[in-house]
Amino acid sequence: MVPKTLCSMLVFSVAAGLVCPGPLYAQSPPKLSASEKRELTSLMEAGQAAYERGEFERSLRYFQDAYELYAHPNLLYRIALSHEKLGNDKDAISFYRSFLQERPDTKKRGRIEQTIKVLEKRLADKQSVLRIKSNPAVATVYINETVNGASGTTPLEVPISPGTYKVIVKKEGYKTVEETVEVAEGETLSLSYSLAKEAKLEDDDAYYFFPTGPLLLAGASVLSGVGAWLSYDEYSEASDQLEYYNALKAEGQPRPADYNATHENKQFYGAMTWVGGALAIGGLTAATLWYLNDDAYSQAPVEDDDTAFAVTPAIGADGSSVQVIWEF
Repeated sequence: MVPKTLCSMLVFSVAAGLVCPGPLYAQSPPKLSASEKRELTSLMEAGQAAYERGEFERSLRYFQDAYELYAHPNLLYRIALSHEKLGNDKDAISFYRSFLQERPDTKKRGRIEQTIKVLEKRLADKQSVLRIKSNPAVATVYINETVNGASGTTPLEVPISPGTYKVIVKKEGYKTVEETVEVAEGETLSLSYSLAKEAKLEDDDAYYFFPTGPLLLAGASVLSGVGAWLSYDEYSEASDQLEYYNALKAEGQPRPADYNATHENKQFYGAMTWVGGALAIGGLTAATLWYLNDDAYSQAPVEDDDTAFAVTPAIGADGSSVQVIWEF
């Protein structure tokens, strides 16, 4: 515990700086009114009293308020002491160094520098570490978010403050790994990841999708073939009817009134049969050649995470069947 005489010396030295700054305060102190001087004295006395009672959070607030009112170097020292008692080693080191910068000739210099070394060691002992390795190595590691940039590549050692973090490990051609970990104070947490390759369809599982042009041409050719078959049916019926009419004429009977119409139908449907058949055969041949020589068709794997829906005619890689693929 700091003796009360030290508190009195602190109050006296700061108050003295208001009237005779000289060696106590390198720069000209601000001009304070009488009420501000009383407030400053009250804050320093309250801060020291709280410090002696072990109420370091209160003493820190009082000394900080006093420093805002009058930035005297001795208050930096008192703020550093309060931070040290609270275990705020990083802040304590910062304020001790600020005090030494303002008061390089202080008699406390040796003791303060030793204190700084002790605090730095204690701070290093509190530092947590993440050790991350992967198989295969040279995977990119991100901490919390990829937008923050990579922390490095595996194997990797990352000094880190205690807390909860999301570790993201990425490597091209492999599935991304994400894991939320909690790192305790002073802990060295070792993480090891075995990365799985991204799934790819083998050639036997691939699907070859028809390009639109050959598919439409093939469809039109099929319709032409159906039309030719129907026309041939009408042509055959008209031919049979004409044979019957010719048989009647041979027996000396007159031809029926629809003989000429039936003859015209036979000629029309005969022509349609030839035209439709030629279009069907020619179209299917052209569609096949188009498909076989078209570089636009794709061998496209269906990814597991695709959300698109499609109904696509396809032929298996072995060419043995025609399938309809539903992709979700």
